[in-house]
Amino acid sequence: MAIAPDLLSVWAPAVAHQGYSGERVGAAIGKLPPDQITADLNAVADYVKKLPACNGKVCVWASRGRWTNVSLRDQPQGSVGAFVCYGTAPRPSHSQHPGPVYGFYAGADARVNASIPATQEQMKAAGKFYEPVTYEGADHGFMRAGAQPDAKEPNKKAPPRLGSS
Repeated sequence: MAIAPDLLSVWAPAVAHQGYSGERVGAAIGKLPPDQITADLNAVADYVKKLPACNGKVCVWASRGRWTNVSLRDQPQGSVGAFVCYGTAPRPSHSQHPGPVYGFYAGADARVNASIPATQEQMKAAGKFYEPVTYEGADHGFMRAGAQPDAKEPNKKAPPRLGSS
């Protein structure tokens, strides 16, 4: 079972109406109120946990790692696993999260990748599982870029692939 909340259209309806081009999305994301994102993610997790088909455990995934990290920080008992795609670790790190954390990173993303060693150290010190995977040659945003008709080969090969999302 999966649920994909659209956090952007509520706070940036013009972007949703005009279409989600990379430039408009980037500008809109920068304007999202962090406290509201946290409240929305918590509400989604609470909703999912109460669905009859749910066993009460939630696994968090986000193509924008920052949102996964917000959810991990604020739902430490509500999540059992997390998949962070090209996101830097929050402060403090994932080490407060009770379940495993898997990170998917682009080899050509020095800014985000610079945070991986500190996250590894923090997770190890806390006795937590953290597995980063870096796809050499892939760009930040490889999931969307790899689904485009003109995608460069490293972006095409870098999983996880979720269609054009």
